[in-house]
Amino acid sequence: MNKDTHKFVLRPVRVIVYLILLALDIFMIYFMRNYFWQLIAAILVLAPWISFLGLWWVSSCLEIELGAGNRYCDAGDVVPLEIRMKNPAYCPILDSRIRFRIGNSFFENESDITLSMPIRMHGVSFLRVPLEFRDQGRFVIAIQGCVFQDLLGLVECRWKVRQECEIFSLPDRNPEEEDLTEQYLSGAAETEESKEKGNDFSEVSDIREYIPGDRIRDIHWKLTAKQDALMVKERVAVAGSEMVLVLSLSSEKYECEQILSSAYGIAASMVAKRMPVCLICWNRVGYCFDEYRCGSEDEIRQAFCELFRIPVRDRLDEHQSIYMKNFYPHLKSYLSIQREDGKVQVEMRENV
Repeated sequence: MNKDTHKFVLRPVRVIVYLILLALDIFMIYFMRNYFWQLIAAILVLAPWISFLGLWWVSSCLEIELGAGNRYCDAGDVVPLEIRMKNPAYCPILDSRIRFRIGNSFFENESDITLSMPIRMHGVSFLRVPLEFRDQGRFVIAIQGCVFQDLLGLVECRWKVRQECEIFSLPDRNPEEEDLTEQYLSGAAETEESKEKGNDFSEVSDIREYIPGDRIRDIHWKLTAKQDALMVKERVAVAGSEMVLVLSLSSEKYECEQILSSAYGIAASMVAKRMPVCLICWNRVGYCFDEYRCGSEDEIRQAFCELFRIPVRDRLDEHQSIYMKNFYPHLKSYLSIQREDGKVQVEMRENV
């Protein structure tokens, strides 16, 4: 905490009430000539100074820490926000108000909240606040300032504190997209099968008889012509190959979150099948594509965390497909994820 940013301010209403009480006590001393009222006057004179010195003592040594239970969560989860105040002084604070600003840097929206809590003397005070993150993105939670009052409430100390933490709200998986992963892998194989060896996304591991439910595209027609039964090609992902997922985000929040959820589900499903993926998203600020290579689910989470650091408005460009040809001339095909005709479209595209 920066000790140079604190400011002490009198509270006029409380001060006026205190002066009225002091005047009444002096009036009682004048007419009653009683030592009791003299004792009360002494207390009324000394108490504000003691109360102010206690506030000054606390403000000079108080430590504030801000943290969160998890660094990232799934959209819709509740994450506890933890506020820790260490007060070495032998003086409590009965009323403290802490102003927070919670902002989503990805969708560029923010809101302010104020929390109140007492601070125990010579100890550590905790406040845990549950926060629900309904939207996807990078949430920055920052303390904007703190206000503390002395015991009598005559003076308040205003601090401009700068403590912050970040929480990444990741997309929910889309089960429908995960179920279609094999179809995407097959589409990639068909696209690349006639290309140079070593560039395909899957390879034929076995030849077997047709089973109801097999795709027509997997039928081995040449071998079928020599046999009395339909024969199909059984494919598996090639270890070391990489599926390229290109995200074309939308300026509409709902549509953008649908695209991200689909991409997350597809990437997680492919990684689970030992198919490394490379997430690609446009970066208008750097005029380049950001690449995030993922071989595990933890790397996928890290990739989306980095993706959320740049606002969505800087991820948009209608000429993205043209840029792909220029930036990746040797890439034969990629999996495009975008929203068209009111729904998310996932299709294998040739980079020509």
